[in-house]
Amino acid sequence: MKRNVVFFIQNFSRTGGSERAVSLIANYLAEKQYNISILSICGNNTCYFKVNKNIQIYTLIEKNQVDNRREFLDIYFRLIHFYKVHSFDVCIDVFASLSIYTNLIKRYFKMKNVTWEHYNYFNNMGFNKIGRWFAIKFSDRIVTLTETDRDNYLNNNKNLEAEKIIHIYNPSPFQNAGVNVKEKLVIAVGRLEKLKGFDQLLDIWGRLAPLYPEWKLQIIGEGEEWNSLQTIIDEKAMTNAELLGKRSNMKDFYQKAAILVSTSEREGLPMTMIEAQSFGVPIVSFDYETGPKDIITPGVDGIIIAQGDDRNRRMAQELMYLFERSELLKKMGNQAYISSKRFEIKNIGCKWNVVIDGLIGER
Repeated sequence: MKRNVVFFIQNFSRTGGSERAVSLIANYLAEKQYNISILSICGNNTCYFKVNKNIQIYTLIEKNQVDNRREFLDIYFRLIHFYKVHSFDVCIDVFASLSIYTNLIKRYFKMKNVTWEHYNYFNNMGFNKIGRWFAIKFSDRIVTLTETDRDNYLNNNKNLEAEKIIHIYNPSPFQNAGVNVKEKLVIAVGRLEKLKGFDQLLDIWGRLAPLYPEWKLQIIGEGEEWNSLQTIIDEKAMTNAELLGKRSNMKDFYQKAAILVSTSEREGLPMTMIEAQSFGVPIVSFDYETGPKDIITPGVDGIIIAQGDDRNRRMAQELMYLFERSELLKKMGNQAYISSKRFEIKNIGCKWNVVIDGLIGER
């Protein structure tokens, strides 16, 4: 008998990394022994990413966004009505904050739940902090994106049982992509916001641009920092740096790029790094709490720049070193492609199988 599993998410119509990860895992599970549904709090009941035709998609409130604080009770009662109509064995809460709703409701419906942490433990934006408290106390399992974040949960919650918390990487959306001939191109990908540190990247590039005019920097993404970043490019007359906005054909950029750079202050598990490795792109990244150390093997498939006041200078030096050593860059790219095999859906999906089957066995 097929078991019923629902992914509970804020808005599946969005085009972010979390929504992509849900689509990949849901598609994998739908090919196995599960009936899969995806339930959004809000959105337009569509999905940007390809999903299996057998997956059912539902939305509680069909509008672009809701205020979870002000509309908490409305969402709560809509959820109760939804679960009275639709029966599930396991609910997977996408983001810790949504575990508040599920843990308040699941006892009425004999349903198990998994809290799928998509940030890192110290990101307390919105309902995340209280959501983690609910998850630690009442969720049946917690899944983190990295081993580091699993340790953060355990080290900061002495009564949390180690068996309750598992780390599972997100899968790459690009399977068996392969390594192409690379251009003298450096790319950076992400929302144009302060957290991503693109102003730091442009400071770094300003040191390199006059020395390596044949190399190009392309920043892919959109956001509130666009105008300030474009001003930096114009003032420094960096003709070999450009903002490209949001692009749907990311495969084309990964195929051409010789290096991916990350100057973020923090991430959960950066999907752009996983995607880049699938195309044999080495990564040069600042170090931060979770992400780089889980993906990059320094000196083998990329470089991690330790924290410190002079990290911009040190990243510039490392990039220069790679620019001048094409054979090393090629070797790192081949190693990056080998490293990407960890993130293939067959390796990630089977771990979700184990988690779900274990919970169903406990019912």
